[in-house]
Amino acid sequence: MKRRSIIIAGLFLTASIATYAKNAQEVAAEPGGTYEYSFKKYAYIDVQGGGQTSIGVYDLSKMISPTAQFTVGWQFSKIFGMRLGANGWQSKDGFSFPYEVPQGFDKVEFWKYNYIAPFIDLTVDLTNFGKFNPKKVCNIDLIFGAGASYAFNNDQANEFEAAYQSALGTSALRNIWDDHYLSLLARIGADFRFRLSDHLQLGLEVTANSAGGKYNSKKGASIRDWYMNALLGLRIALGKTYTETYIAPQIKEVEKIVEKIVEKEKIVEVEKEIVGPMYCQIYFKIGTEAMTLFEKQKIKEIANYLKKNPEANITITGYSDSASGTKERNMKVSELRCESVAKALMDLGIEESRITKIAKGDTEQIYDDPELNRIAVCVAK
Repeated sequence: MKRRSIIIAGLFLTASIATYAKNAQEVAAEPGGTYEYSFKKYAYIDVQGGGQTSIGVYDLSKMISPTAQFTVGWQFSKIFGMRLGANGWQSKDGFSFPYEVPQGFDKVEFWKYNYIAPFIDLTVDLTNFGKFNPKKVCNIDLIFGAGASYAFNNDQANEFEAAYQSALGTSALRNIWDDHYLSLLARIGADFRFRLSDHLQLGLEVTANSAGGKYNSKKGASIRDWYMNALLGLRIALGKTYTETYIAPQIKEVEKIVEKIVEKEKIVEVEKEIVGPMYCQIYFKIGTEAMTLFEKQKIKEIANYLKKNPEANITITGYSDSASGTKERNMKVSELRCESVAKALMDLGIEESRITKIAKGDTEQIYDDPELNRIAVCVAK
């Protein structure tokens, strides 16, 4: 009982400490710009394998047996999720002779049996109580679950019990069962998941499981039998897990006032300068170089920057998404997008000699979302 309490307390302590793990901050899009992220509901599957050990009086390392787990889940908020799954394979337990070991027996006699345990879990993501950020390195979930445990194939325990009774005339396993044993299951644990990509995470899950009192065939002080699972596996997200919004950099104006006194007249000259380079993205609809009024407003802001900074030049890089069209068509579309932005700037009074155009087609994809790659990126400095 004491050992079980220590293990459960340690599990909670580990999860609590882990909430201070490194949390990636807002990711810079380009010089001066940032992204803001919004959570999106998604389904996922977990495929895991590892080991199980009974929580008892023996050396836990000698009680390890293989186990596997498969789950299907639904993350319905940035903090809470549900999942339905099953784990199973093999359990192992043993009987230790307290005094003299009878002839023909070992000091500790072990036996193996099989099990399968379907369950339903509630998951609580401790790392998302603050600002949501899908790019962070590690997520930590607490797991609370319930289900059933179906144990079967208990031949080794029955063989030991028969030999014990034959040698000593009494019973060693007072909760022995023959064909199968079904009981309710309670679960608690933690899952540590490390980001590999937007759709893939590497996870380490540790759970303490409480089955019925006859699960291990022994009669002990506790009315429940406990075992621990440690599982390593992959989580695969089925669809997008977030949306992102690009926040363009704000251009700061700095005013300088220079006073000159000529005879009795006071002349005030005001100089304006723009601090830092300007970065802007112009978005287009699929297969076109036409711009909306909102995008044309961005062009006016670029033109104002260039007029206030006569030494600055601008580079326009056109892109097209690889999810539509041929490579030749996509290259042509990106060229037209460069030309469209350049013409709009020249119509606003910017000299052509200050403009550099680069067409990338679909050879480079800045974003995972195809819609976000239908752009012209403008850098003025």
